[in-house]
Amino acid sequence: MRALANPLTMPGSKRRVMPQILPLLPGPSEVRCVHVPFFGTGASAQHFDAAGYTLGRLSEGSPWIHAVHAKIRNVSNFEDGVETLARRVEAVSLADQRSEYFGWRSMLNQVGPPTPGVPAMSEMIFCLWRMAFNGLIRTNKAGALNMPPGVSASTGRRAKVYDREALREFCGWWRELYSRGLSLLCEDFAETLKHAQPGDLVYLDPPYAGTFS
Repeated sequence: MRALANPLTMPGSKRRVMPQILPLLPGPSEVRCVHVPFFGTGASAQHFDAAGYTLGRLSEGSPWIHAVHAKIRNVSNFEDGVETLARRVEAVSLADQRSEYFGWRSMLNQVGPPTPGVPAMSEMIFCLWRMAFNGLIRTNKAGALNMPPGVSASTGRRAKVYDREALREFCGWWRELYSRGLSLLCEDFAETLKHAQPGDLVYLDPPYAGTFS
């Protein structure tokens, strides 16, 4: 089994361990469908899909993450928008990359968290997510993005914004899901659970909270 390439990263993503998790669960023939709240990078859903499970309700509580996937799903030129931003930031010095990062973060926070169905600067959110420390996407209590940059003045690390081939393949996967009538909902996981039926599998993999001390 091989999951499709994915350009997104996130602490706690099960990208590498899903092949060990799947054999512990009921197989594709034993469940009606799999619901995936806490969608995150989409890696878990990719593995379920590649293993032959029928995907059910897909949801994500973060409007920032939802905006990225919604744009990938609906707009064929998402790659072009990301490419334009990436070329701009990958060509400049480390100091300018950091300046660009904080400028983008400030701009997005001034606009505020995206609202489903309302156009958002999804390409910029994607690039900021990719440039953040450890692939982190995080907000404060007010819902504003506050993750630090991964480009480091102390180590001299510059950003490679994304894997172009992985993004292209990931966009293709999302478009294929869309052709099956699947989409990503922006909702709390409790709402997703209400739609589970007998025979369904719900894969609950919430972000870590209160585990950093």
